[in-house]
Amino acid sequence: MSLDVRRSTLVVRPENTGESVSNPLRIGRFAGVGLLGFLLQLTALWWLTTHAHWSWMTATPVAVELAVVHNYLWHARWTWRDRPGGSPVRFVRFQLANGVASIAGNAALMALFAGAFGLAPMPANALAVGVMVAVNFVAADRWVFSAADRLSARS
Repeated sequence: MSLDVRRSTLVVRPENTGESVSNPLRIGRFAGVGLLGFLLQLTALWWLTTHAHWSWMTATPVAVELAVVHNYLWHARWTWRDRPGGSPVRFVRFQLANGVASIAGNAALMALFAGAFGLAPMPANALAVGVMVAVNFVAADRWVFSAADRLSARS
C-alpha cells in the first residue's frame, strides 16, 4: 500500500495482488475492521473525556471520525484489496456511507426500536448497530469500493 498525501488530499493505493475475495471472507474482514474501529472509537472517547477533559459532545464526533478514517484505510488495504483505486472520491463516499449514514441511521433506528417499540436502550442500540453494519457493508461493497471503480482503474 502506498499513501500519497499532497495538498491535503489522502490517497490510498492498495496493492493489487490478483486476489479474489469471497463474500464470506470479505464480510468477516469487514466485521473485524469494524470491531477494531469501534474499539478505537471507544478508546479515543475515553481518552479525550478523561485525560484531555473534553466534553462528551465535543469528543464524540472526533472519536467517530477517527474510527471512520481507520476503517477506510483498513478496508482499502485489506477488505477490498482486490479492488484497486483509492481516489479521494472513494474516501468521500466512505465518509458519507459509513460516517454520516451510521450516525443518522443509528439515530433513526434508536427512535424506532427504543422509542416506538419500547425496547431498552442497550438492546435497541445493539439491534440498530447490527442493521447499520449490514447497510454499511452493502454501501461499501456496491458504491465505495465498487467494481465500476475497478474497471475504470484498468483503463
